[in-house]
Amino acid sequence: KVKRKLSLFLKIWSAMNTLFVFTLFSQAVYIVCSVVELDTCVLFPMFSSPRANISGSVTSKAAIYWAASAFLAIKHVNSKNCTVLGSGCEELIAASSANLKINPLLYDLRDSTPRFLATSVVRCSEAGGPVIVGATSSEQSGIATQLATASDQLLISTYATSPALSDKDLYPNLARTSYTTGDLALALVKLAKFLKWKQVAVLHNRDLYGNGYADAFKQHMTQNGLKTEVISLGAIVTQEKVKEAMTQLKASGFKIVVVIAFREFWQLIMETAEEELAGDFRSYVWFSGAMDANYPVNGVQEGSEDSLQLFHGLIGIAPKQDQTRVESLVVICQFSPNSLGLSAF
Repeated sequence: KVKRKLSLFLKIWSAMNTLFVFTLFSQAVYIVCSVVELDTCVLFPMFSSPRANISGSVTSKAAIYWAASAFLAIKHVNSKNCTVLGSGCEELIAASSANLKINPLLYDLRDSTPRFLATSVVRCSEAGGPVIVGATSSEQSGIATQLATASDQLLISTYATSPALSDKDLYPNLARTSYTTGDLALALVKLAKFLKWKQVAVLHNRDLYGNGYADAFKQHMTQNGLKTEVISLGAIVTQEKVKEAMTQLKASGFKIVVVIAFREFWQLIMETAEEELAGDFRSYVWFSGAMDANYPVNGVQEGSEDSLQLFHGLIGIAPKQDQTRVESLVVICQFSPNSLGLSAF
């Protein structure tokens, strides 16, 4: 009798699975009472590692905004708020005539480097989350995608912009909602051609983000019959590496310089440029190749106000956005200590 009851129970359970549960990307997507539940891993650097002069972890303010935006979006989907989600909302939040419910699983990356990435992605995989949202830098997203692909997970990035990530042979499981910096590189090349600049140098950090931009920029320059000098700042930007880059820049004779680097390195780059280029420093034109002019200035350390003068005339670039779409315009921003001028091309 026990065996018959157990056999009957297993048959009923199997039938319930057939009727109410379907598997997609392992077992994290399932239908229960006409609701499709999707476990979604949210990866952001919420708290940094303890610093030498600060006890305990430090909240990452920028990442708090990103994570809050992700959770707000999840709330809108789960509440079927089509007023916010816009056109196509009904199809987006419904699957097989069932309502979509996203179950967020938050993982802390601690910073924008890949140091703690593998642990978070593995934990997400073990939890059965088929979809990963987040990962900040292009380097993080590239590595996260490779790890996720091994577990048949999909990574959706809203921040990674490297053109290299568009290679679907290398990153088949990556989707992103952001533009690529290859488009910004093309915009700068068009500007150079319009202003009849024949040669432009690119200084870049040697990682997926910097290499991808430099390759795209050089390709567009070559296609437009212009010359470019690609100069690496190293995988780890140090004063020694920046000095070597400035020596190479000076020897090239190129005076139009596009810099691709994270904001915390800009002060070092500009201070070293002034020192190494000496009296010629003011004859150079400096571009922030993938960010607006405020981005590098925001990296200047407190108490270093004198260094702001080094950024005078710095030109930045960013896509012009409004509330409904990203337009095919480019905003060129020029920094001065007293004002920020904007013009659209």
